[in-house]
Amino acid sequence: MGQMLLELEDLETDVAASGPEAELPIVADTDKVRVLPVRKLNPNLPR
Repeated sequence: MGQMLLELEDLETDVAASGPEAELPIVADTDKVRVLPVRKLNPNLPR
């Protein structure tokens, strides 16, 4: 278990040293947002 934690720490250090993370573009176009329809539940379902 200890060896895995050390390897994980090494990987995190390598990622942090590789430079800033790539920033994803923020999509604010509401025309592309698909609204999911609201479906009613079957009235026979137990409550």
